[in-house]
Amino acid sequence: MLLAAAPKVKRVGVLGDSTAPIVVRSSLREAVRRSVAQYQVEARFAEVASPEEIEPAISRLAKEGSQGLVVMGGLMLRGTSGGAS
Repeated sequence: MLLAAAPKVKRVGVLGDSTAPIVVRSSLREAVRRSVAQYQVEARFAEVASPEEIEPAISRLAKEGSQGLVVMGGLMLRGTSGGAS
């Protein structure tokens, strides 16, 4: 969907949850790799374990030249500041 909205994107940042089970993370990464290969797009991955890690991860992806962001399904981080979990 990102490429339909922004067809000139050549590098995509992918944000995932490092606390998800490894089998889930591996499966999602493999699906992303297949998709980017099909559309001749490069993917940069970042994984976060807490809400506080999201902004630095996105900043790093931007510094690496990511032109768009995909949040992998299942990004369910638990907050540490009294929010719902």
